[in-house]
Amino acid sequence: MSTGDRSVSGQEHELLRLLLLGQTVAAAAALYVSTRTAEGMLARLRQRAGAPTLYALGAKAEQLGWHESGDVVSIRRNSAEPLDPIPGAA
Repeated sequence: MSTGDRSVSGQEHELLRLLLLGQTVAAAAALYVSTRTAEGMLARLRQRAGAPTLYALGAKAEQLGWHESGDVVSIRRNSAEPLDPIPGAA
C-alpha cells in the first residue's frame, strides 16, 4: 500500500485483492460486510482512482501502489485450489 492521502485501508486492499482473484460475489462475505457496503467501498475506490470501470480500477490500483500484480500471482500459486491447466502443457 502507498502512503499519503492516496493510500488504501487494509480492508480496501483486501477488497481489491479478492476482486483481482475473481471473487466478486464472495468479497463482501470474506470482509464481513454487507454487499451494499462492499459496493460503496468499490465506488469510492473507483472515484479516488479515477477509474470508470472495475477493470480500469485494477490497472489504476497497481499504478497507484494499492496492490502489486505479483501479489495476486503468488496468492493463486499458494491457494489450496488447483490452477487451470495450461493448454498444451504436459
